[in-house]
Amino acid sequence: MKKGAFLALLGLPLSLFGCGSEVDLGDHATTQAGAGGTTVAIEQQQVGIGDPCIFSDERDPTFPGMSASEVVIEARIFKDKNLVCLSNHFRGRVTCPLGQDEALTQQAKDYAEAYAQPPDGMRPSLSDTDRKTLCRPYGALASTAGVVTTQVEPQCVSRQAKDTVYYSCRCGGKYPEADYCNCTAEMACLPIARDDQEDPAIDNGISGSYCVKKSDLTTGPDGQPVLRYQTDECPSPGSDPADACSAASQNCGVTSNAGPF
Repeated sequence: MKKGAFLALLGLPLSLFGCGSEVDLGDHATTQAGAGGTTVAIEQQQVGIGDPCIFSDERDPTFPGMSASEVVIEARIFKDKNLVCLSNHFRGRVTCPLGQDEALTQQAKDYAEAYAQPPDGMRPSLSDTDRKTLCRPYGALASTAGVVTTQVEPQCVSRQAKDTVYYSCRCGGKYPEADYCNCTAEMACLPIARDDQEDPAIDNGISGSYCVKKSDLTTGPDGQPVLRYQTDECPSPGSDPADACSAASQNCGVTSNAGPF
């Protein structure tokens, strides 16, 4: 379980899971509630199902990123709809496609330390090269060092953020009175969050099916659509350099970590 991977609940008391409890998302993953309860991000921009999203954990400079073994859901509340940010077996950080190895991480730590306690009273600034190579927290404030201080795996060529991290919504389940959404033509409604709660008569607002990109589906043995992800795909830590996004090979269409995102 990567730090910060959690499931934010809609319409439930924040104490439902308590600190550090886990929620089963089926055979692919477990996710963890945020410290002190759950976290719900309130968004203002106009977005729709299938649009890219960034998890709030990416604001944390110590967050190493997602693991491809996980399916993670974070609730988002908009003025006219409730969506979730869905990470479907994605590795790394959306905002750092090339990752950050041990040497770059030490460079980031040295910079953060010098920024916090400048030896000559003058805070350093990031060079253009630093901005392209170092991972940076999403939406970093000008009053902070603005660098990620932990190692980050590069995104996998086979499971890049543009294909696996996006806005979704709950499109089905066993509760007839629940408010389910309709998937777009490019997406299919697939069971993701399994319902193992003690009282099956109570809708927890999460369990059920979610809209998933059809491009990430394949046909199962029973002829029904299933997630294309394989358990040996996009491992963490990465053991297949050919499946890692690289600036040298430009195999993910990016040459730096500078964005935009």
